Amino acid sequence: MEVFDLKPTRAGADLSFQVCAACPTFGFKPSYHCMPCYHRVFEPGQLQFITSSTYRRVPVFVSGSFCQTFAEVLGTLRQEFGFRLVGWVLMPDHFHLLIRPWPAESTPLLVQQLKQRTAYRVLQTLRQ
Repeated sequence: MEVFDLKPTRAGADLSFQVCAACPTFGFKPSYHCMPCYHRVFEPGQLQFITSSTYRRVPVFVSGSFCQTFAEVLGTLRQEFGFRLVGWVLMPDHFHLLIRPWPAESTPLLVQQLKQRTAYRVLQTLRQ
């Protein structure tokens, strides 16, 4: 991966930027405050550690019924996707999964479905 440091010519300002040729999103980012550009690699048979947070980090999972909803959706997705669930942790505003998906590339869809279905059921409960 090629990285180039560019220094703007504006006097008195140190606004150095890094241009990352491998960054699929923007191709450049400020080096002083941006998150690193991670590239996901999905290898068949490898364990994958997943962390995801709730919308605006709202502590949804302090409710026992919402924790149960998450567990039920996770169980349904295990059957549908056929992945091996090695372990999981549910915190008030985020969750961690350790899985072995098959195929490996199904992970983004799995996480999307987990969050989408859980949110749908939680919102249904809140609207009642």
